[in-house]
Amino acid sequence: MAEAARTVRHYVSDCLQERHPYDAQKAFAGRPQRDIGLVYNGLQPHSSDDWMESLSDPEVCGEQRVRAVRLLIAHSASQETKVVYLRKNVVSKAVAALLMEPSADFERHVFLLLRSLCTISQGCRVVMDEGGLSAAIRSIHNRDNLEERAAAREAAVFMIYQISFNAAGVRWLLEAEVPEGFEFTDMPPSSCEYTCRKEDVIEALVLILQKDFEGDRKTLMYAITCLCQLTAQTEGIFAAMKGGAVTAVSSLLHKCVSERPDKLDEDILAGLLVVVSNVSMEQTGVEFVDELQVPDDLFLLLAEYYECRRTSSYPFLRALTGALSVVYKLLSVKMRSLEELVNGHSRIMAIYILLHVMNDVVTVTKHACKEQHPDVIAISKNLVLSTRFAMEVKAVRSFTHSYLEEMDETTAFYFRRQLFYSTKWEEEFDAAV
Repeated sequence: MAEAARTVRHYVSDCLQERHPYDAQKAFAGRPQRDIGLVYNGLQPHSSDDWMESLSDPEVCGEQRVRAVRLLIAHSASQETKVVYLRKNVVSKAVAALLMEPSADFERHVFLLLRSLCTISQGCRVVMDEGGLSAAIRSIHNRDNLEERAAAREAAVFMIYQISFNAAGVRWLLEAEVPEGFEFTDMPPSSCEYTCRKEDVIEALVLILQKDFEGDRKTLMYAITCLCQLTAQTEGIFAAMKGGAVTAVSSLLHKCVSERPDKLDEDILAGLLVVVSNVSMEQTGVEFVDELQVPDDLFLLLAEYYECRRTSSYPFLRALTGALSVVYKLLSVKMRSLEELVNGHSRIMAIYILLHVMNDVVTVTKHACKEQHPDVIAISKNLVLSTRFAMEVKAVRSFTHSYLEEMDETTAFYFRRQLFYSTKWEEEFDAAV
């Protein structure tokens, strides 16, 4: 016994198997060897350095590499941590790791990490300069194993979507002038050999609109919303027109209206309508929209609402009436105001009826002493603006005179004031106070 005590090494442990007989491979001494390739959630800031190194460590397996990215995402919630990660070149390390690890799950988590960094302006700039944007566009264009990589492609679009929602990011994306105060004075040169252009971004978004309509709804929604943000800028309008995005939006809108009237997805339609509204703010844009016959589809949507009395959401109606109010500045649209739309009613009549519906909503809300919904107010303003454009056609004014005469005196009085007060037709329609 005494001899054994002198020759056998014993270590203190809570595990009996690690106390006697001692096996170096199973006990404390063998732990470093056993832990090779494993990723642990440890103390900061040392652990974050280990996680970043794990992305390119050949000893780390795919599952543990995904765990490292997930831990980076979990600890990047604060703006300060994001800045620290950016200074440690996490973007270039993550993008380089994409080439080593072909796993769809790893690809998805890398783009989610980059998206998290893009919630701040510095992150947008670094992600664009260090190859993150290029990687996202490559992922969108890569149509191999679509079913397996659906979540990864969605995350790639989500990252671009996040950049487009940043005040500086969207302008950098469009190569436009950024707002004052967002300029970088000490920005290091990019280490990426190829920097994406706005044409590349538009091309990727167009691909989703053309190829993924029947696929993942969230991916399509992110792409459409991203186009909404891009076309909110003047540079984005012309880039969208040149890159075929407006044509793709028009085709998708027509497909929704003509082929699937019973399955209208109002969220997707609202996004498409916002793109139409944004593009139509430019004169060349609204003329291009007219060439694509988008106004006809807008009135078909209005007819769908009127004929079926759809319980449409306010955001959808706001987007629809907003698009109508913008395209109504076209002479071709004004001249067709009295064209029959549905059930013997003309286009302008359908607008009047919808305006009455909104007025009823306002009245009920007012009597209930509640605050008016902002979308209801916007819908009413859009409809009034549409009618004022239509009034430039004499035949429409004559029709409106007849329409007002058929109303009761009180309703006609308030309706005239709503449409013509403080306009050049105020005297003609007796709308003065």
